[in-house]
Amino acid sequence: VEIAFQFARLLKHDGRPAEAIAVLQKGVVLKEAETRPERLLYMLSDLYELLDKKGEHAEAAKAQESIIRTIEEKREQLLFGYGFLREDLQATQARAHERLGRARVQTKEFDKATAAFRSARDALLKSNDADARSQAIRISWNLSEIAVAQEKWAEALEALDAYLEYSPVEVEPYEKKLELLRKLGRERDVIPAIKRYAAREEYHIGLQLVLARELGRDAASRKQAETLYLSLLETNIKPDIYRGL
Repeated sequence: VEIAFQFARLLKHDGRPAEAIAVLQKGVVLKEAETRPERLLYMLSDLYELLDKKGEHAEAAKAQESIIRTIEEKREQLLFGYGFLREDLQATQARAHERLGRARVQTKEFDKATAAFRSARDALLKSNDADARSQAIRISWNLSEIAVAQEKWAEALEALDAYLEYSPVEVEPYEKKLELLRKLGRERDVIPAIKRYAAREEYHIGLQLVLARELGRDAASRKQAETLYLSLLETNIKPDIYRGL
């Protein structure tokens, strides 16, 4: 198992992912792997990342299922034999459920994806760490992605709105909100929506740039867009601002 783990990492860093995958797939099913759960978790994590990048989402999902199963079956051994912290295992398990959900979205197994995301949320809510519990909110974003994959635009928007209430730092969810409004034929709601978020997060450069871009789409508000870009340049020197301007 140790040889498989180290050899696969060498292959990965040498730019030979297909060979690394083959080595890991053999390594994780060795009998010895059952007695080395701490090493097995790392191998399965590496295997997932390689498979996910390659677009083999069904196999990637299996890797995450194996991580979840290993934690459930070897929890005591990991805690008391290898010094894992309970919080670390909870976080790893939650992350595995979330990644499993993402993989199932790619394979269009939406019911399984929804179940996986809900399990991730439940695992995070059990944590004693306040930050981990707050991460459970992110699951609304995942559930929105599932609804999008099924072209359930209204359902996707409802879940996304629940996520946006907590002011995520990523720009992508805000971009998705505008996209969903347009799919629902609510073009006139786009600028008021992004203005509201940008006013709430006035120092969020990404959001201000989204607002400026949307204002620039319409000749009637193009002057507002130019003014916003110039005001951003007073305190921020970023290529994206110049590019938008």
